[in-house]
Amino acid sequence: MVSATALTKELQKLLKAADLEVTTERKLTQALVDKFGTAALTHQELISAQIQDFLQQDGGVDDADDENSDEDDFEDNKKVAGNRKRKGTASAGPGKPAKAAKAVSNSNEFALELADNRRLTVGRFGSNLLVGIREFYEKDGELCPGKKGISLSLDQWAKLRGSAADVSKAADDCDLEYALDLASMRRVTITEFKGRVLIDLREFYEKEGQQLPGKKGIALSQDQWALVCGSLDAVDEAIKQQNGGTAPQPKQTAQPATGVFGGPSTSAAGGAPEAPHDQAADPSAGSPSNAGNPAELPVQLSAMRRADVSEFKGTKYVNIREYYEKDGKLLPGSKGISLPEAQFQALRDSAGELSEHLNAGSELEVTLSGKRKASVSSFKGKFMINIREYYEKDGKQLPGKKGISLPREQWIKLTQHLDALAAALTA
Repeated sequence: MVSATALTKELQKLLKAADLEVTTERKLTQALVDKFGTAALTHQELISAQIQDFLQQDGGVDDADDENSDEDDFEDNKKVAGNRKRKGTASAGPGKPAKAAKAVSNSNEFALELADNRRLTVGRFGSNLLVGIREFYEKDGELCPGKKGISLSLDQWAKLRGSAADVSKAADDCDLEYALDLASMRRVTITEFKGRVLIDLREFYEKEGQQLPGKKGIALSQDQWALVCGSLDAVDEAIKQQNGGTAPQPKQTAQPATGVFGGPSTSAAGGAPEAPHDQAADPSAGSPSNAGNPAELPVQLSAMRRADVSEFKGTKYVNIREYYEKDGKLLPGSKGISLPEAQFQALRDSAGELSEHLNAGSELEVTLSGKRKASVSSFKGKFMINIREYYEKDGKQLPGKKGISLPREQWIKLTQHLDALAAALTA
């Protein structure tokens, strides 16, 4: 009899190595039967649930091997599109015409050709309908899906579709600070390589307190993005046809679950205990008009990041934290930090100086406590605000995992609500 733990571990390995465009639940189940025997079939419900979780979450990235693949993406782009006449720019809107969609041979999938070796497809993986944007390779006269690309859930596609005009404008403006969150660890950014602007759809992973771009994703030229924009309605229609007539809609902002927080976690570095995160949520919070009014908290820093005030054992904390979604609810993740009043006040007092250095593109370090600091530092050419706990090793203070890095737009939102957070701390 195979244990659920052993089966789950093997299934996760298979999923991480699988090509989501061609792998089915049946194929994965058969692979488990080949390894464990027919006893694996007694866990069919577990297998289905694990596959569902894998598709809806943002896992599956090996931190040690991941790096930004924009350069690879662009070099491949250039080979197939370098000698073509330019068809348009990223500003092509939903109503602009694009190359006609073609059906993939031996499949009921919708397929839009973006380049000789790139396609946007709509198809099923098990019971899940996905929108894939992927690079293909030729084998035995057939185009087969390769590893370079990304498969979007219907919710992620709806978010991308709804913000297509904003993405196009950011690309036209070469706004390298633009970021659209599709999920907690998936986003669309604008990158530049050898003078060419790319629209990058990518999954990120966390390493040493930083979010880094992973291999799972694809960078589109402006021509290719224009083809996507020109076929938004066609993609939605293909989804409806394969989804029982239901068009994709972005999910409503999930509310944090109640009753999920245990006791505090105290770091070995001697930092303050991590307070439980506040369960109240108001998705409308985060605009400058809410500043100074604690009733309007939490502050929505991004789709999956919030700043709020909570109380634990009589002590109030400002929590700046990233959430993840599960079963329609937002749950607090490990990425973040809880600041007691003294540390938050030190951050508040230094906010102006931190902002000045952020705008000037110069580094700065401010002490919040013996083991905690706020700093301005650069990562891949972008300056960010880091609020982090440090630990000591070989006589040096090194950044630990407890903390969060805020890009410029999230820091601005936080500073607009420092008064509201301070008022809630002392209420």
